[in-house]
Amino acid sequence: MIDTPHGGGAVDRRSRHEGPAKRGEGIRKDIIRPTRIWRAWLRSYEMCPMDDPAGNRCNEFFAQRKLAFPDSEVQPMTALDHLDAPARAAIRRVLTNPLFELIPLKNVLDQAKYLPDGAMVSVTASPAKGMDATLDLVEDLQQMGFDVMPHLSARLITDRAHLERILDRLDRLRITRVFVMGGDGDPSEFFDSLSLLMAMDEIGHDLTEIGIAAHPEGHTVISTAALDQAILDKQPYASSMTTQMCFQGAAIADWLKSQRSAGVSLPVMLGMPGVADRRRLLKISARIGVGDSIRFLRKNSGVVAHFVLPGSHNPAELLEELGSTLDDPTIGIQGVHIFTFNSCDTTENWRRQYLAEL
Repeated sequence: MIDTPHGGGAVDRRSRHEGPAKRGEGIRKDIIRPTRIWRAWLRSYEMCPMDDPAGNRCNEFFAQRKLAFPDSEVQPMTALDHLDAPARAAIRRVLTNPLFELIPLKNVLDQAKYLPDGAMVSVTASPAKGMDATLDLVEDLQQMGFDVMPHLSARLITDRAHLERILDRLDRLRITRVFVMGGDGDPSEFFDSLSLLMAMDEIGHDLTEIGIAAHPEGHTVISTAALDQAILDKQPYASSMTTQMCFQGAAIADWLKSQRSAGVSLPVMLGMPGVADRRRLLKISARIGVGDSIRFLRKNSGVVAHFVLPGSHNPAELLEELGSTLDDPTIGIQGVHIFTFNSCDTTENWRRQYLAEL
C-alpha cells in the first residue's frame, strides 16, 4: 500500500485486472503498477508551461513521483503504461496532424501563432459575426501559411447569389476544403446543410473535400431517426463527417458501427475539445453573442461541465478509451478535429507533451 501524493489515502499497488491477492502473499516492491488514483494525479498535475525551457516543473514532477515510490528498484511505470503498442500507435497517428478549429475573435491570430507551421485549421461561422468575418479570417490565416477550411453555415447564406459570391471568393483564394453545416440564426433560402449542399452541387465548384456534421450523442431538437437519414442524404455530396464533442469513446464506437451497418461510408474526423482555460471558455461564450451563447450551452451542457467543473477534463481520456479502435478499418476514423476555443497555446502544449510521452 502507498499513499497518493496529494493525501488521497492508501491505495493498493495491484492492477485492477489481477483480482485480490492470496492471503499471505505480498506485493513485490520492485514492480509498480499504475492505479486509477495515481494516474488521475499525474494527469491533473499542472503541465510544464511553454515559458519553462529549463524544465523546472518537469523536474518537480519527477521528484514528486520518486517520493511516491521510495522502494522501487525499477523505473516506475507512467500514466500511459496501461496503453498497449497498438493503442499508442493509433493515438499517435491521429494526433500527429490534427485539424484545429478556430473562432473569429480578436485573439485568434495571436493564438494561431502557437500552432505548427502549415497546420490544418478550420474557421467557424457565427450569426454574431456573419460569413464575412469567417472568410476574412480565412485570408489572414492563409497568409500565415495555414491550410484553411472555412465553415459554411446554411442559415448565414441568404440566397443563391450570396452562395455564388462565397464560392467565387473561395475559388480566388484557392480554398479546396470546406465544412458545411446548418448553423444557427434565422432561416434563409437554405434552411439546412442538405439544401446548401445541393445548391453548391448545382452551381458547381472546385472543392475537393466537403465535411459535414455528425451527432453520436444525438441532438437537442432533431430526432435520432432524422439525424441518421440526414447523413445518408448528405453522403453523396460529402467526403467526410466530423463528430460533435463527445466524451464517451464507447458511445462513439457504437454509433459508428451502427452507421457503417446502415450504409454510411464517409471517413470520420473525431471531434474532441482541446485544453481550454475555464475563464477563457466563459469569455468566449459571452463574446459570441447572447443568443449564440445560450444555444451553445443548451447543445453542449456536457461539454461545459467538463471544462468548468474542477479537474474533470483531460483531452487524452477520450483517445485512450478508444485506443486501438482508432485504427479499426471498420470504424474509419481518419483523424481528430480539435475544438480549441482559441486556446491554441495550452492545446498545442498539451499535444506536444502527450505525443512525447507516447
